[in-house]
Amino acid sequence: WISIDTNSKSSFGAQGCRSMLRSVKGYDGSPSTSSPAHSSSKMGRRGSLSTSSSSSLSSDGSGLVSMLFGLDYRSLAMYRVCVSILLLLDLWVRSRYLHEHYSGLATWPSHLAADEAASFSLHFISGEMPFLYALWIMNAIFVFFMLIGYRTRLFTFLSWMMLASLHTRNGYVLNGGDDFLRCMLFWAMWLPLGARYSVDSTLLGNTPPAQLTSQTSSKYYLSVATVAAMGQFALIYYFTAVLKTGPEWTLDYTAVYYAVYLDQFATRWAILMRGFPALMKLLTLVTIYFEYYGTLLFILPFPSVHGPLRTLGVLGFVAMHAGFGTCLELGFFMYIPSVCATMFLPAWFWDTLVPSILRRPKSVFTVHYNPKVTGLDQALSILRTFFLNNTSLLPMATQEEENQAAHDQTSSSSSSSSSSSSSSFISNRDPSITISLPRGVHVAQDDSEWIEVIEEHTGQRYLGFDGVVQLFRSSRVLFVLVPVMCADFLRHALTLLAPFFLSAAHKVFPSAPMVGPTKRSRAKEAGVLFFFLVVLTWNFASYYQFPIPDTVRFVGLTTRLDQWWGMFAPAPAKVDGWMYYPGILADGTYVNVFEGRGVSGGRGDAKVHIKEDGTPEYSKPDLVSHQFATQRWRKYLMNIQIGSLHYLRLPYGQYLCREWNFYDKFPPNKHLKSYKIVYVTQITPEPDQPWEEPEHVTLWEHVCF
Repeated sequence: WISIDTNSKSSFGAQGCRSMLRSVKGYDGSPSTSSPAHSSSKMGRRGSLSTSSSSSLSSDGSGLVSMLFGLDYRSLAMYRVCVSILLLLDLWVRSRYLHEHYSGLATWPSHLAADEAASFSLHFISGEMPFLYALWIMNAIFVFFMLIGYRTRLFTFLSWMMLASLHTRNGYVLNGGDDFLRCMLFWAMWLPLGARYSVDSTLLGNTPPAQLTSQTSSKYYLSVATVAAMGQFALIYYFTAVLKTGPEWTLDYTAVYYAVYLDQFATRWAILMRGFPALMKLLTLVTIYFEYYGTLLFILPFPSVHGPLRTLGVLGFVAMHAGFGTCLELGFFMYIPSVCATMFLPAWFWDTLVPSILRRPKSVFTVHYNPKVTGLDQALSILRTFFLNNTSLLPMATQEEENQAAHDQTSSSSSSSSSSSSSSFISNRDPSITISLPRGVHVAQDDSEWIEVIEEHTGQRYLGFDGVVQLFRSSRVLFVLVPVMCADFLRHALTLLAPFFLSAAHKVFPSAPMVGPTKRSRAKEAGVLFFFLVVLTWNFASYYQFPIPDTVRFVGLTTRLDQWWGMFAPAPAKVDGWMYYPGILADGTYVNVFEGRGVSGGRGDAKVHIKEDGTPEYSKPDLVSHQFATQRWRKYLMNIQIGSLHYLRLPYGQYLCREWNFYDKFPPNKHLKSYKIVYVTQITPEPDQPWEEPEHVTLWEHVCF
């Protein structure tokens, strides 16, 4: 059942286990003087085992430091998957408006963005749509490989680079959540995101044991990067709290009251909450205090309750942002902090809480596969990593191994004593010879037998394609594909195409290891520390209003670690409103340009009343927050409302004329002749005070022809 190779000597079963234990510590309990790098072990064909005397919780106190400031490998894997999905969804939303936000003829054209930008963006190279689509496809590919954990560090870096490029190209469509995502992804580049549940970790099984370190077998990874990631997360909430200096946060606790009256953000849940003033005060108190002290739950030095407390902290941030997103239209800002918080889930969450919630799989399978089938071992290993955690993989014995077993048996004097722990079969070469192999090793009688699946509870055996179907049926994810796979025509097609896909898997995911050891280098640690000092300096300089040193400014802007966490600070805005664009067409018809038609970013929910003189009169929509096509459009159009950003209005006005009159969207008599951008402002009064009449403010007048 086990074979241990040590110093070119092989031992089996219990004797092999004793040899392995001797490499870790002696029987008298004294530590071994030999380094773990000099002890190697193999399990089956692919498995590698690292032996180390280190423990995740050692008695000398270093384990406590790892527990407080380290990150669980499984949590890093969960962050990798969640943030990749989030990036793909963000890309899909952006793809709907590439022309409107990123092209040379966008609302903020490429040449204007390049003149203003303080850092480089790949999107400045060209504003032509084919180039933008190429960048978008590249970005999606990078994120997908990050999702599955293939060359994880490389594709995490490339995903961050593309995200920073997008943010630099048009910062007027961004909110605080985008900065949050970009900064946390920067620190994730320095973390072993692919150490668990990834293609890299699957192929790491081929790494020679000497290359493995104790880091890959323990639960926590501790480095300067883990401290920096935790520090960045804490800085975000600390500074967003200390910047909330208004009396709405510190004295009368009316911040949530003013937030739910921001009509451009408010959902129907926010409108409902307006009737509960006591609840709004309580939520204000909970929000400000949790932003101050919530991250302390991550580092409380009480080992017995550290896991539950850190889990409570993570769930607290998730709940807080879920509440924000329920009441306010925030786009992906609702999900970004929650996704970033998942990297801080402790080992207790995975070892205690998750098993108590998730039921164990009903069936456990052993899969015997033919190692001569090219790419089969890689494909099965990757499937097991992501979808088939109830499966064990064992290679079938090859003809060479059969010959070796025959030789060992005939030369061994103790064959009779070992037969009780072996499975016997008749040799293909000589039927008079009975060969014993370790129990559980299936022998491939010919190359056509490529897979055998055994259900351990019942002993039922499935061969070939039937075995693959049974594995898919047992998966919590892949079971949805079973009805399709059972169709006769698809069954034959998959059988014919299987060699092609397996060959591709072998070429794309070679047997050589994709990741090296996770041990830390001094140069890497020093670099991470330098970047974290840049972040500290930037945040404190912004808060205390002292000049940012030139070196810090250059590094911060180049790496896009520049940040400002003044969300709803010093207090939520009290001036809010809604927009409409009264326009005149070439035939004299009045129209609300803001009604959308794919050009303005609005949905045109304003109620229109035609007066006696034939001119329209616009009234407030039922739900102002639904006026905007996406959160990107909401942020851009709200920036237009700001007086200091008045320079955005001319290029936006030119964009509207082009989009309405060019590209044959409308006949000549329906071309837009002129229009106005009108912002209806209204000041939110103090609680229990009367409302004033709204004011119609013309932000911009534009003549197209």
